[in-house]
Amino acid sequence: SPGSTVRVLGAVNRPGRYQFNDSMNLLDLLAEAGGPTREAWQERIVVVNLSCCTDQASSFDLPAFARSGDFSRLPVVRAGDTVYVPSTAQSNWRVFFDTLRDVVSVLSIIALIGAL
Repeated sequence: SPGSTVRVLGAVNRPGRYQFNDSMNLLDLLAEAGGPTREAWQERIVVVNLSCCTDQASSFDLPAFARSGDFSRLPVVRAGDTVYVPSTAQSNWRVFFDTLRDVVSVLSIIALIGAL
């Protein structure tokens, strides 16, 4: 069901919707999606939480995490969330935020009409 999936979009090798359960984390999802592409802006991976009450987005720096090995730095991913990996071609902040806003607003609209 869509309620137990997470969407992985952007600069990954196999973007799409992936089954998700509580034993999984962001790294599992990125692996399922074939990992970031060469163009992926891995310092700015975004997790968009669309819950009943608040839409929030958190940014994640994969290389810094890999250097630290500190799993407490992994953003929480819940079923129904969207993971967005921007491309370095979009590293201009304005483009990045425009894209994020577009993703959030499109997902919010889809969620409102119950199609997600």
